Amino acid sequence: MARRPVLNASYPVLTREWEGGGRPGVPGLISSYTRYFILGAIPLVAFIAAASHDIAALILGEAFWPGHVVMPWIAGGAVLLHAGFFGDRGLYLREKVYRLLGAISVCAVANVGLNVVLVPRMGYRGAAIATLLSSGLYPAIVAYSSRRELPWHVPWRSVSRAAFAGALAWGVMNGLGGVTSHWNVLWRLALTGCVGLVAYAAVLFATKELTLREMRLLYRYGRGQRAGGPGEKHYE
Repeated sequence: MARRPVLNASYPVLTREWEGGGRPGVPGLISSYTRYFILGAIPLVAFIAAASHDIAALILGEAFWPGHVVMPWIAGGAVLLHAGFFGDRGLYLREKVYRLLGAISVCAVANVGLNVVLVPRMGYRGAAIATLLSSGLYPAIVAYSSRRELPWHVPWRSVSRAAFAGALAWGVMNGLGGVTSHWNVLWRLALTGCVGLVAYAAVLFATKELTLREMRLLYRYGRGQRAGGPGEKHYE
């Protein structure tokens, strides 16, 4: 959910810039889109990590509730994998199809190998960890592979601020979940999510990572109303 509106907006813009003579600005665009994705994805992971038990109780049968422990691992793996979908734009624009196929193949083989090693020892937890680790390989591989073609400038400052905000939001949501443990699960999830999102946004505003203008822009992305891109560089 977090990646779809940003990816949908990025593809036509990056292609238009690449084919229209704006190639020097493409790495900055990719970095900006990566930043928006990270800012939107981290609070979702924090929410899943804090409320995984309630989410499982809401959507799964009671026999499957213990499986809630793997949700944060899988969510984290999804974020890493989808972040790589922004990093591989350089290979895509350069039409390096075999490198993309190679990166995906390596991750698939790594996933199988890790499952063979971890599942007999850790069960479904091992499978979740294997998913996280193999998914994390993809952005690393595409970042290395595209460094000479169209480098992927990861916005590390934004990533660190978002991670810090997400950790604080997780702490707030985790504590709130304990206080409201006697509530109906739907109300508890709604309150936890809203308070966590406010805490996350407050930290980003306090660290000057996010502005009101960008909040409106992200909202428009989420509603699919914008096909353009911010065109700002964020790869400190």
